[in-house]
Amino acid sequence: MALTTGFLWPLPPLAARADPEEVHVWRIPLTPPRPEEASSLSPEELERASHYYLARDRDRFVTARASLRSILGGYLDSDASQIGLRQTPWGRPELDPAVHRQEARCALDFNLTHSGNLALLAVTSGRKIGIDLEQIRPQVVEDALLPHVCSASELSLLLSLQGEERVAAFFRCWTRKESYLKARGEGLILALTSVSVSLGKDETPVLRSVAGDPDEVSRWSLVDLSPEPGFAACLAVSASTADIRVRQWRMDR
Repeated sequence: MALTTGFLWPLPPLAARADPEEVHVWRIPLTPPRPEEASSLSPEELERASHYYLARDRDRFVTARASLRSILGGYLDSDASQIGLRQTPWGRPELDPAVHRQEARCALDFNLTHSGNLALLAVTSGRKIGIDLEQIRPQVVEDALLPHVCSASELSLLLSLQGEERVAAFFRCWTRKESYLKARGEGLILALTSVSVSLGKDETPVLRSVAGDPDEVSRWSLVDLSPEPGFAACLAVSASTADIRVRQWRMDR
């Protein structure tokens, strides 16, 4: 299923609630942060921000993390600065159970991705999700890279395409695999080439196979997203179906 919404991502109700039957995807423009936004970050996050060489990249990191905290605060009825986050061994942020002890709160799953001047945040409850966003850059699609990303069948299809068709197919392949791997929460322990996905222009996005686990494909749904021209994105959900709700985030609400 492809969810194409362009710029028409609606502003949500002021009170956000996680529903096990829904997945909320927030579109976050990475505009320069205001001072009060940066003040919600933890000392560790501010330290990470200081390591960015370019002010543009530093600002985008701060805005992404401040938005993440504000959005999660809406679900948890908590101030953004009080959201407890920790990193998994593979670098994925998650709620710190030492701070959020209630079982329902710890059941909240989320995943943040950003590329260029845009971020997407997926939030749900009681299931696993992963999301990937990539700014489409044709120069990335080099023949030498393809064997490190694509399975044999995917590589054969990509090499049969030219120009913009090859670029579009590559980024469908990349975002679908990355969203699935992020949902598993294991980083890149599983090689990209061990996962196969559909990537034809008119094909439904699906997980075709995972090496060593033939039952894995039945556990996941993939949904393509179109948050803005020039970007590719995909959502992976550990469910056969899911009600996807897209939402626009504004820090000044």
